[in-house]
Amino acid sequence: MSDDWQRIAADYEAVRASGVSLDALIEWPAQQRVVGDVTGLDVLDLGCGSGEKAVWFAHQGARRVVGIDIVDAFISIPEGLDVELRVGDLNGVGKVIGDERFDVAIVFQAIGYAAEESALLTDVWDVLRPGGTLVVARSHPLRFAVERSKAEGVPLAAAYRADTPFTYPATWGSGTVTHRTFTFGQTVQPALDAGFVLERIDEPAPTDELRRISPDRAAWMDEHAGIIIYRFRKPR
Repeated sequence: MSDDWQRIAADYEAVRASGVSLDALIEWPAQQRVVGDVTGLDVLDLGCGSGEKAVWFAHQGARRVVGIDIVDAFISIPEGLDVELRVGDLNGVGKVIGDERFDVAIVFQAIGYAAEESALLTDVWDVLRPGGTLVVARSHPLRFAVERSKAEGVPLAAAYRADTPFTYPATWGSGTVTHRTFTFGQTVQPALDAGFVLERIDEPAPTDELRRISPDRAAWMDEHAGIIIYRFRKPR
């Protein structure tokens, strides 16, 4: 999966930061409300991209933020913020973090690219303090069911249950992305197996603002659902 991101990371960040992307208009506001107040907390941002959101959490009062991404294309850290951006694979969190511990771990639109999701979640469990929060934002399972059904000419339910890698055009730039697709159960069960308790599910819908600014993006969400966000808790 890292080769995909090495090729298209710049395109992805440019679209994401454009101000009229689905991330800017729908996903990022939803992610913020699910994470909640981070004042005084230590935050781990897995699959942090450029690190822009890691810096945002620091500006919101997080005591310390560490971001990890497989692509070394980080922004500069403003002076006075305790933010560190590191290069690392999602399935190497333990090695990158060592004995550091955090109150909040976030994985925004990256968990589907982990080679072993269960191993990643076990690592996250280990680096979170008791009572810590894990927030996972990922593509809605319906998104890939719809796309795969059309691309492969199979019934929607068959596409939804398919467990082989799926390659599709990136919704930014000109590259393609390949990864596994998931059912609802497969997006939740690995975290439950790791010991987490599910606290909240958020499925952001197109807003009136999105329909006004970008009717095409709103229509895409009407058909593909967009993203789903889970908040889990590590019991004390």
